[in-house]
Amino acid sequence: MSREFKRAYESYLSKEYSTQAKSVNDAQTILESLSSGILFLNTKNQIMGVQNHHGCWSAAKGHPKIKNDGTLETALETLLRELFEELSIKFKRSKSQIIINKNNIGHHLALNKDNFLECHINSRTDIDNGIRHIGLLVVCVDEKKWKFSLKDNKENKACAWLNIDDIIRNKPENGYDIYYTLRPFAR
Repeated sequence: MSREFKRAYESYLSKEYSTQAKSVNDAQTILESLSSGILFLNTKNQIMGVQNHHGCWSAAKGHPKIKNDGTLETALETLLRELFEELSIKFKRSKSQIIINKNNIGHHLALNKDNFLECHINSRTDIDNGIRHIGLLVVCVDEKKWKFSLKDNKENKACAWLNIDDIIRNKPENGYDIYYTLRPFAR
């Protein structure tokens, strides 16, 4: 009797957990295909870019996470979290500098949801399901008043103002496009 129970229980567990594992894997795949971020545009028609360790440039962006209450972050929550994970931001006002954080960013920048642009990008041209959905909130800043620097070098190795014309005209070498996530937004 105990062997039969053990076999039935193991069979149940393998069926139950394989379904859950597949659901978790599906959810992970979906979350990895979504990104939200902020596209800073300055008065010189430049975009603030961050460069990852593979040499690709993008806006400060990232994938949504599941919050402690079990719900998914909104695009705004994701882009603010990612922004402050990746960059340190200072705003120069007259003779003082203000360090920008999640609590005060709305007081200094117009975070208008009407300026949220979305794009589908095939990040893996060698496969059919390499489609990524990227949403970026476009925010205009005066580069003389706003200073950006990397928070650390874990995810990215540089941040810089990039000329929109250079992004659009860049010809990928050997199929490696360093601006593939920025180009659709720069156009």
